[in-house]
Amino acid sequence: MRGWHSVAVPFTVDKAELDRYAAGLEREVALDLRGALAWFGADEEGPDVCVSRHDLQQFVHYTLPRKFMVGVEEHIAIARALGDALEQLGAPQAYADLCRSPETLALLRLWDVDGEAAFAQFAAFAHASGLEPPDVDELEWRGVMGVVEAQTREAATLELERALESGDRRPAAEIVRAVLSEPDPEGVHSTRLEAVQAERIDRWAGGRDSPRRELVGVRTPEWPADDVLDWLLDEAQTGLALTERGALGRAIVVEVGRRRPAWTWGKPPRSEAEVDHLERLHGALRGSGLVRRRGRKLLATKLAGQLSPGARRVRLLARLLEGDTFQAAVAELTLAALAQDVADPEARVTGAIAAEGWRSDGGALPDYAVPSTMTDVRYVLLAIGAAEGDALTLRGACSLTERGRVAVLCALRAHALRPPPPAPLPELEPQPDLIAERVGAALPPVPGGAPPHLDLADEDDRAELIRLAHPRLAAALAAGEEVVVIRGEAVNPRVHLLMHQVVADRLLHDDPPEDWLELEALLERGVDAHEAQHAVGRRFVEELIAEFGPPPPRLEPQRRSRDERGSRDRRKAQRAARRRNRR
Repeated sequence: MRGWHSVAVPFTVDKAELDRYAAGLEREVALDLRGALAWFGADEEGPDVCVSRHDLQQFVHYTLPRKFMVGVEEHIAIARALGDALEQLGAPQAYADLCRSPETLALLRLWDVDGEAAFAQFAAFAHASGLEPPDVDELEWRGVMGVVEAQTREAATLELERALESGDRRPAAEIVRAVLSEPDPEGVHSTRLEAVQAERIDRWAGGRDSPRRELVGVRTPEWPADDVLDWLLDEAQTGLALTERGALGRAIVVEVGRRRPAWTWGKPPRSEAEVDHLERLHGALRGSGLVRRRGRKLLATKLAGQLSPGARRVRLLARLLEGDTFQAAVAELTLAALAQDVADPEARVTGAIAAEGWRSDGGALPDYAVPSTMTDVRYVLLAIGAAEGDALTLRGACSLTERGRVAVLCALRAHALRPPPPAPLPELEPQPDLIAERVGAALPPVPGGAPPHLDLADEDDRAELIRLAHPRLAAALAAGEEVVVIRGEAVNPRVHLLMHQVVADRLLHDDPPEDWLELEALLERGVDAHEAQHAVGRRFVEELIAEFGPPPPRLEPQRRSRDERGSRDRRKAQRAARRRNRR
C-alpha cells in the first residue's frame, strides 16, 4: 500500500490523464466519475483540478447524498467510482479509502432513511477528521462567510491536512493562528486576519455611514487610571455599599461629588439619582461584566482586575451595543456619529433610526426617544473620561477626546467582529398522531381519569395532568413541604413533578429516540408504565450528573438563638415606629 504522505497536498488531477482513464471505463461509471469531479471544478477551464481531503470528505459525506438527486445505490456507486479513480491517478491512499470506507457507505445509507441522524454523524466525522479549523481567540468562524473568510478557512484546512501528512503534532489552533498571520494574498492588508476583519466590518457597516476603514487596525488605547471609574472598580474589590433599591450608597455618591463637583453643580448630593453621570455609569457597569451584585454590595469581577483602564472602557462601551434593542441601535449610531465628528449627530442618528424601521407599540417613536437615549450614551462617555462638554445638547456640544475616540473605535470594531448569535431553536410541538400513540405510556395515569378539557398537546396542560396524577405530591407542594416520604424513600415533590414533565416532553418529541426505545423495552418486560417513566427519568438524571457533576451538598441553615430572634424583632419594631413618627 502506498503511503499517502509522499504525495503533495492538495492532490492535483491532470485532466488529460483523467480523460485517458475515463476512456477505459464503462459508460455509466465514466458518467458517475465525471459528475463527481465536476463538483471539484473539472468542467472549468484549465489543465488540472485540485482535490483536498477536506473537500473530498465534504463531498462524499454531505454533498453527494444531499445534492445528487439519485438513489442511495447510485450514491454508493459514485463514491466507489471516485475512490477507484483517485487511487489509479496517484492520489494519497487516504483519499481513496475515504470514498470506499465502510463508514462512508454506512453514512450514505443513513442519509436515505434519517436525515437528522445522518447530519449528526456527518458533523461527528468532520470533527474527528482533524481537518476542521477550530475557533481561536482572534477569530471565530461564521456559518455564513464572505469570500475572503471562506478563502482563509480553506487555506487553514489545507495547512491542517499538510500537518497530518507530515506528522506535524502542533495543536490545530496554533496552525490556524499561523495561517491567520500570513500576508494577505491580495496585498491590501498586512495579514489574512486583518483581511477577514475588514470584510466583516464592511458587511456590518453595509450602507450606513461609519468610520469603517479606521476600525481595521485600531488598538486599545493607553489610558491612565482615573479617580472615578477606576477608583470605583478598585473599591469594588472589597465591595461598594448599595441601598435597599440597589443604588450606590450615599458615602460613595458624596465622594464622587467631591471628586467631580461639576457633576453636582457644586452641591453635596444625597443620592445617586442626583448625579446623572454616576447613575448612567452605574447602569453601564452593571451590564458590562466588570461588576456583580451580591446582596447589598457591588463587587468587582475577576475580569475587571485583569483589564487595563483602556480595555475596561472599551468593554464598557462595547456592551452598550449588545443585543437587538432600540437602546443598542441608538448607542451604536451615536458612537459612530461622534467618532466621525458629524455636524448634527442628533439629526443623523434620528434619521438612521427611522430608516431602520424602529417603531413604538406599532406606532411612530416619541420625539424624545432618540435624543434621551443619546443623552444616556453621552453621560457614560463623559463619566469614563472619553468625552468632554455636556451631555445635554441644549447646554453645549459633546465631543470625544483623543483617547475617547480610539476607545469608541475599538468598541465599534469589537461589535462589528463579534460572533453571530446562535440561531434560535425552533419551538417544536409533538405531532397529534404521535401524542395519541404515546400518551398512555409517556404520561402517568390520573386517578379517576384525565379531565376532558386538558389538551395534551399543550405543555401547561400536560404539567397540570402530571400534577393531578400525583395528588399526594401536589398537596405537599401546596403546603410548602420540601420532602415527602413515599414507600420509605424521601421525595422532593417539585423535582419529581418536573422530572415527569421532562420525560414526557422527551418521549412525545421523540428526542432523543433512545428514551422511547428504552421505555418500550421496559413495557415489553412487563414493567408498569409509571415505573418505566421513573426509569427513563433516572437515566436522564444520570446523564446530567455525568456531564455536570453531582449537585453540591445541601447546607442546613443555622438556627438562630431565641435572643437573636428577639433582637431582630425589636429592631424591626423600632424601624416601624420611626417610619410612623415621620408621617
